[in-house]
Amino acid sequence: MIDFRVAEASDEADLRRLLRENPMPGSVCLSLEREPDFFAAQDLEGDRHTTVIARDSETGRAVGMGSRSVATAWINGEKKRLGYLSQLRVDQALKGQPSAVTRAYTKMEELHRGGAETPFYLTTIIEENASARKFLTSPRLRRMPVYREREAFSTLAIPVWRKKREPGFTRWEIRRAEASELEAISSCLERNYRSFQFAPSLSAAELADPSRSPGLSASDFLVAIQAGQVAGCVSVWDQQAFKQTVVRGYSRSIRLARAALNALGPWLGVPRLPRAGQRLPHAALSHLAVDHCNEDLLVALLTAAFNASVGQGYSYLTLGLAARHPLLAAVRSEFRPREYRSILCTVHWPDGERAVAALDDRIPHLEVARL
Repeated sequence: MIDFRVAEASDEADLRRLLRENPMPGSVCLSLEREPDFFAAQDLEGDRHTTVIARDSETGRAVGMGSRSVATAWINGEKKRLGYLSQLRVDQALKGQPSAVTRAYTKMEELHRGGAETPFYLTTIIEENASARKFLTSPRLRRMPVYREREAFSTLAIPVWRKKREPGFTRWEIRRAEASELEAISSCLERNYRSFQFAPSLSAAELADPSRSPGLSASDFLVAIQAGQVAGCVSVWDQQAFKQTVVRGYSRSIRLARAALNALGPWLGVPRLPRAGQRLPHAALSHLAVDHCNEDLLVALLTAAFNASVGQGYSYLTLGLAARHPLLAAVRSEFRPREYRSILCTVHWPDGERAVAALDDRIPHLEVARL
């Protein structure tokens, strides 16, 4: 017997344990953790956030969880409310019990109907997690929302080793932003993000709000100035104080090669692979926007952000882009990142079917640092 309810402060330690003990599968097995306080940064995902926790009714042990958040985003070129489902974790005690998972979604549907803010949700599933993809997208499941796979999505891990040569040509002045420029940065994001599907809409106030953007300051942004205007921007957002990625294991081939790869790292120009149980020190390249998707501007901005990060203790900078994003090829070519692929899905109950069917073919853009 499993009880499902909205998580409270008393559940905080168990939520962190579920994240820690139920990593994401793959050739590099990673746990996405929220130490030291699960609730400390929940508002970065959206201005509405709820987590459901599942407990064994006999022992009281927490055996599952899932989160629902809602924020304003660009959908078909208009600002609308958009939901995101995340942090679905099922303890080993419930593996092989699909009825428990479907009951959890019944609780999520109650929250969805009670809030009535968004017709549908997004979520991502690791591409290698074939069992989860098959289970969640199965049309035979009852009491479950409809999952539709829409697009491949890549999280790019750019190794931070030594500074890169900056482009000799540039029509832009690239420098750190000042607090007075947050409004201009927001305007740059808005005019570029509205052409993408699902991109967040972020005001200057939200960029400065310590609950919506914890650990982020204006000086973390790099801006490209042309004719006195912000033509592009990116931030280097260090979230390790409240959000961590921990290596929990490697595939057999990587495990056997790890010692050799680490020994050759200085010559290959790649960071060391940490031991299982160690954090992966990284920062997020977020709030990336360049006018007209200009590749020269993209390379100049990211090179400046990369060079500013060398010597700061990071092994990687991470960036998320959809498979069809026009700038993905340039990032691959210039920075040779390691790539982790997931599948972006829409999720809806019956009342959201029409809204999902109305989505046009714009390229998706998610802000990975806010998920």
